[in-house]
Amino acid sequence: PPFLFMITWDGVLWKNNLTNYNTDNTLGSLLLEEYMDNLRTVVKMLFRQISPSEILAGSISYDKINDNNLLRLANVYMPQYSNDEIKNMVYFLSNEFEWHHNKARGEEHSRQQEGVNVFDALFVLTATLLIEENGMPFCRYEHLLRWRDVTLELDEDLMVTAFLAYRDLYCPRVKRDFFWRPVIGHNNRMLNRMLEQGIAENHFHLKGSAPLFHLSWISMMNDVRNSVFYETLREYDNRRLHQNKTFNVLYPQQSLTCAYQQAVLIRLFLYCELKQIVLPFFYRYSEQYGSAYQVLLYFLNHIQELEFCLDDLQSSIFYLQARAAENALDYTIDEQWLNYNPHHRLNEVITGERYFLYSIFKKIYSGDEEFTRYGDIFYLYIIVKSNIRTEMIQSNQNVGFDNFYLYQMRKEFFIDNTPFEPIYVKMAVHDTILNQHILKLEARIAPKQSAEANKEYIDKLDDWITADKIEEEKEELLKRFFYVFHFIKGADIPVESDAVLVPRHHVKREEVKHQALEIAKFRRMYVPLEKRKNTAARVKGIDACNFEMECRPEVFAQAFRFLKDQTVYERDDVQGIYHMLPNLNVTYHVGEDNYDIIDGLRGIDEAISFLNLRCGDRLGHALALGVDVEEWYESKAQRILIPAINYLDNLVWLHAKIRKFRLTECNDAIQYIEQRYNEYFRSIYLNNIHSDYFNEVMEKAFRHFSGREISNNYMNTHFLFTINTYYDSWKLRGDNPLYFKNGYFCLEQFPGDEWDEYGVNKIFPDNYRIRYNPEAAFLYHLYHYSRTVREAGAKTLEIKINSSLIKAVKIIQKKMQKIICDKGIAIETNPSSNFLIGSFKRYDKHPIISWYNHGLTYDYEKLEACPQIQVSINTDDQGVFATSLENEYALLALALEKMKNDDGTQVYNRTMIGHWLDHIRKMGLVQSFDTT
Repeated sequence: PPFLFMITWDGVLWKNNLTNYNTDNTLGSLLLEEYMDNLRTVVKMLFRQISPSEILAGSISYDKINDNNLLRLANVYMPQYSNDEIKNMVYFLSNEFEWHHNKARGEEHSRQQEGVNVFDALFVLTATLLIEENGMPFCRYEHLLRWRDVTLELDEDLMVTAFLAYRDLYCPRVKRDFFWRPVIGHNNRMLNRMLEQGIAENHFHLKGSAPLFHLSWISMMNDVRNSVFYETLREYDNRRLHQNKTFNVLYPQQSLTCAYQQAVLIRLFLYCELKQIVLPFFYRYSEQYGSAYQVLLYFLNHIQELEFCLDDLQSSIFYLQARAAENALDYTIDEQWLNYNPHHRLNEVITGERYFLYSIFKKIYSGDEEFTRYGDIFYLYIIVKSNIRTEMIQSNQNVGFDNFYLYQMRKEFFIDNTPFEPIYVKMAVHDTILNQHILKLEARIAPKQSAEANKEYIDKLDDWITADKIEEEKEELLKRFFYVFHFIKGADIPVESDAVLVPRHHVKREEVKHQALEIAKFRRMYVPLEKRKNTAARVKGIDACNFEMECRPEVFAQAFRFLKDQTVYERDDVQGIYHMLPNLNVTYHVGEDNYDIIDGLRGIDEAISFLNLRCGDRLGHALALGVDVEEWYESKAQRILIPAINYLDNLVWLHAKIRKFRLTECNDAIQYIEQRYNEYFRSIYLNNIHSDYFNEVMEKAFRHFSGREISNNYMNTHFLFTINTYYDSWKLRGDNPLYFKNGYFCLEQFPGDEWDEYGVNKIFPDNYRIRYNPEAAFLYHLYHYSRTVREAGAKTLEIKINSSLIKAVKIIQKKMQKIICDKGIAIETNPSSNFLIGSFKRYDKHPIISWYNHGLTYDYEKLEACPQIQVSINTDDQGVFATSLENEYALLALALEKMKNDDGTQVYNRTMIGHWLDHIRKMGLVQSFDTT
């Protein structure tokens, strides 16, 4: 590596600290970048890629990771370096860490280390990345992206406690508190001052937004007998989401259940050593195995035997919990000053683990002989904890919604039905709002199956979130958050019956209908009469989330139209006035993860058209509307895997948009699509249309419409299924398919209650009479009710995308951006969520820049080329992604500051980035569904 030229001249160690090197010098900046990147990679390897079994076997020790150990790791995780370079790096780092260690102690550099000390490595990295201000830890703003990269894989509290322990060892303080945020902030004061004016969180799934791992770990460490925990960990073992690549064949990956028990045992032992407590568990087995330390080592090496002692282990935990501070849920919170944060009662339950880590680090860094003896055991605890964490916090490199879904499905297994459940909800909302400067927070929750259950659930959540607040504080807090019901998308569940014809997603449609009717009932039942709590007003919008590939907007169309137009009022006869609830607002997850960009753009168009979105409504994510089209297809090698019906739909939709926008430059795409249409329409539809059945449907339709002018449509014997006819049938997909069950549009069979009023989309398409087009209605009927059509359409195709289509998609994407802007529909962006789920892996590649750049540039052409769509910045599932709203702003800001032109100059300056973010901050507040 370049910095190695500075390491040794004639065997003399270069003594200057690289972090103090003159970074104004270009070479110095490059050297620092190289140094920081290598150090970051090494620390991640040391705390994530070491096998716990190697530590237990004594083949790896925390204070001397030699070049052979690192060579094995670096060959996988640093393939850009040769073995000789890696050995030089080990030599350099071991001496660099020792130099830092001695500098902090005020000692001379005295000796060359035998290897890398993992805790010294941790301190050197954190000393570069972190800073303390006003007693609180912050990331140095210029290193925020590096910090984000490290803490995706390693727990923030590990890094912060190591930093503060070392700092406090040589800069003593009277008292250290442990109430910092679950995700620490940064020291960019101008950005912080701007955000202090108030921000809105407009895309926030409640159950994915608590400090997920913090609380899960504490729950696990205090309940070693919980059968649900073991069942969950066994499921994790069967589907590891984060694989270690470099475990030695002699030390295979251990099960997570074993790792869990090891962690419980180590934590108990080290805590008791800190507090000088003789724990009943260790005392009981001391006669058989020796000292408490020997008991520990025996059970760590014979973990199967520990399973027979779990009752004894849990009894010892109960013993320690009895000694803990009042109402403490973790035995390490053993003092009232750890249990009570006078500043808004924030972050209290997670202080014990922080205090524990900090205390051990302080002992080891001080050279305490007793605790340096326990260094390997503490290292083992950290490794085990990191391994379990990576199965709960999305930190792997896989893309796509399915990968995220697997993570987010794990968020509550260690919380539900435990004392941590109300704490989880409280920290998700209460602590999130008060840790930051959030004025409006939109907490998304799934609707229950009855109006009464919805009321009960919301009242319970409100009570949990506002617990321990006096009435005035409670009312103030309730004004700052509200709820949005999100329906859950799901794959089609086929109904196996030849006798009964049901449409696509029949089961999901019935579920959504039931939930929608109960939401409407909930709103009617719980308006605020006679001082009754206005629970209905706590819900201000609806959404639909989860897998969009297999569940398109058409499934929710009737429910959304029904609920968004519902008017609810009740007369107060005493005062002679009406109480009225505002209409529900609408947002919809779409364009986040699709088979193809065309598929995503079509989904966005369907959401707008079928759900009747209007000014003030929003789209969640909508990445297909802004990702770089050529880069996306390049990342897929111009090939996609897609169901045949989706590919046909996409071709037809793209053809219609080319014609609508009169894109004469895309004539080659038109010709290509028309050729492919004939091929795929035949294989999916035409080969499965039986003339006898078709004629029978036309005859029934003619009789049904007899005496009306419409009947003439069914007298024609020359029916054509052109590409335009197919597009007309697509337009009908927002209608309830039951109206087309007979093969033609039949409205009269329904009684016409309030729900049925919204079965037909009266706004789209503009031409209502398309429903009486025989070919269009029949194709829509086949789409839903023909088993052979559905089976043919479900076959997966591998398609090489034609270059003419890519050209057309780029133009249509820009046209759609302009349409969405003109309609006043906003986009909820979620930078870290999109970074981890989407195909781009740099924050400066996020499409928010292509949607809105006002304030970011003075270039007239760039401003004119940008559609200036209303956008907001949000977190999505901050617990799963280990982020916070204020850090989402900062990550975008720093990424833009680091963007360079071809000549190496900055693309954007900090002041203009600040103006741009301030505009977005204000837009976010305006876009909130709470207008009070």
